[in-house]
Amino acid sequence: MTSYQELYGYLFAQMADAVEELKAGQTAAAAIRLVEAQREAEERVLTEEDIPDRPTDDL
Repeated sequence: MTSYQELYGYLFAQMADAVEELKAGQTAAAAIRLVEAQREAEERVLTEEDIPDRPTDDL
């Protein structure tokens, strides 16, 4: 089961890695990383039935 916290953690890590790639001048790698992360997150959301329509306050 995928949760909003897992998706947030996954996307945050991918964005942090993309920032490091940008700092190193690797713009194409950063763009590819971000597009792939977006696709992966969307796929996780679309294939999971347990993710609520909106975040809950149960943290």
